[in-house]
Amino acid sequence: MWIAPATEAIEAGRLVELRSGLKENGLIESRDVTLQVLYANGEYQRFPELTQQALERKPAILIVVTIASVRAAQQMAGKVPVLFVRTNDPVGAGLVDSLARPGGNTTGVATMADDSTLKLLDMMHKVLPQAKHVRAVFNPGNATNRPIFERLKSAASPLGIELQPVELSDPAAVDGCFGPANAPRADALILMPDAMLGQVTPRIATLGIERRVPVLAPFSENAKMGTLLSYGPSLPAVLRRAGFYVKRILAGAAPRDLPVEQPTKFELIINLKTAKAIGVAIPQSVQAEADDLIE
Repeated sequence: MWIAPATEAIEAGRLVELRSGLKENGLIESRDVTLQVLYANGEYQRFPELTQQALERKPAILIVVTIASVRAAQQMAGKVPVLFVRTNDPVGAGLVDSLARPGGNTTGVATMADDSTLKLLDMMHKVLPQAKHVRAVFNPGNATNRPIFERLKSAASPLGIELQPVELSDPAAVDGCFGPANAPRADALILMPDAMLGQVTPRIATLGIERRVPVLAPFSENAKMGTLLSYGPSLPAVLRRAGFYVKRILAGAAPRDLPVEQPTKFELIINLKTAKAIGVAIPQSVQAEADDLIE
């Protein structure tokens, strides 16, 4: 049972990757497993309700994503194994005892986004060396987002960058990310790693192009949605890796005995179409670092 944090439309591609991971591990749907999905539509307050709905179906495993969803599952699942994917800093968030020995009834695949977001700031400084007033958008409902913002702020200060925090908890309120219409335009927008923010990234990217504000995002799929660039773990690879855990748990392994994995593949994706639309010249040296250029 997968409790997906975003909408069905946004999660469709992710569901394909999750199913691919099951197949890669010899698990065939309808023969070995049945994958059912509940969608939170970006409304984190629904996780307890959705967890209860999932448990009523007596799942063999609960697959969850955000910290709020993991916590709801841990509080309610009892003996049902909890498998997280695409989750920030599970140790720092108190979800597991350690990466090597998770303890309890929970394990999974982390994102390392708390570290890779610092690289995103570095890439922004290379592409936009004159950027001084930057808005950082985070979800206050995500326990890791504010600590990641504080780390980013500390790293930005020596570069002469003023990082302004922008809280976004309502998917319908993305227009406010860019500030009041009569206020000075931000030099750039950085998105923190969060599932709900991932849901609204296409809208934020569109607004960034309309307002000629560069938007930088933490996952490889984001640049494909229209942000200027993205740097972070390959989410398809993380989702496919979940199949390994499902296979092991169904075979009788206890989550506490399965170390939490961190991604090994990170990608820099640059959207040259967006760069042209907003009038940003991407240095050739930065283009040479990219894993993919969208033209």
